[in-house]
Amino acid sequence: MVSTYSSLTLDIIGIAALGVNLENLDIPTPFHEYYHQMFDPPPLGQALLALNAFIPVQWIPLQENRQFKRARDTIRKLLRGIIQQRIRDITQGNMAVDDSKGRDLLTYMLEETCTMDSPWTEDELLGHVS
Repeated sequence: MVSTYSSLTLDIIGIAALGVNLENLDIPTPFHEYYHQMFDPPPLGQALLALNAFIPVQWIPLQENRQFKRARDTIRKLLRGIIQQRIRDITQGNMAVDDSKGRDLLTYMLEETCTMDSPWTEDELLGHVS
């Protein structure tokens, strides 16, 4: 079961970093469930994560590896959607660039990357917000 503290923490991070209320306090969302699977796996999953730091074992066809990969891929898909929506909002002028009230880290990152000689790709942004 997912704790209230981890739900609250994920909500706070969602608002501050992504500008999205993940609404995990009322009912744990799939976003929170998948994060929980990735960062609090069962004992065999924990052992595989530790071992993977030294020897790549994610290719072994175990249920724990499949669950981790499914959770990781789903989280990345959800985050990619948030990034793509924020890019659309900024490029279509739906967000005031000069309004710093209520702004989030993702918006600042997107605005900063627009001023760079070689802006971050969507994959690079995804890596930073993951």
